[in-house]
Formats: sequence, C-alpha cells, structure tokens
Amino acid sequence: MKIAMCFERKKRRIADPSPSRRAVGYDIVSKSGKEVRYIEVKTRFGSFPVALTLNQHAIAEEKGNEYYLYVVTGEGKICIVQNPVRKCKVVPVPSVDYRIDNWKEKGKHVNFR
Repeated sequence: MKIAMCFERKKRRIADPSPSRRAVGYDIVSKSGKEVRYIEVKTRFGSFPVALTLNQHAIAEEKGNEYYLYVVTGEGKICIVQNPVRKCKVVPVPSVDYRIDNWKEKGKHVNFR
C-alpha cells in the first residue's frame, strides 16, 4: 500500500487509502482532474498467482477501465493492469473453508502478559 500510495503521489494524483479499511473491492481511490482510479493493490514475490475476491472481481467488472490492479513485486516494481478482468485471463478458483467448532475445549490456554 505504501509503495502504491507513493507512486500515485509521484504521478501528482490525490490518493485516498481509506477504502482499504471498508472492504469495498479496492484499496485506493486516486484522482487527477477528471480521471479516477479504483486501485486494488497486491504484493507478490516470485511468480505466485494473483487472485481477486468475489467482491473485488464484481467491482472490477462494474468500474471497467477505472479499475486498476497494482501488483507490487519484490524487485521494487509495480505492474499496473487497467481493467484486469477484461484484459487478463480470469480463472475461477474453487475454495474450501472449514469451521473449527471446539477450539476452546481442545486448545492449550496460555497467558501472554
């Protein structure tokens, strides 16, 4: 986030990181004149895949060319993709979640103070 915010300021855009705390489908809103960017920031080291949540994907479809994916790499670079759901190959990934019900009974309780 810090790198993306610095990049936006360097490009003389006014960037607001508050959306990242509200789970609205993007991390930053950046403005310059009439241009608005809805930016989702991901960090990747190596060639690990990048994924969007269902909400991020839906907002990316809704915002179209105003939606940007910024992938900050370990090489100190940002890979910027405008409208990633249109320009990139998007593959749905099934997920499996497991709920752990009896963690209190089965866990070891320790004091940390």
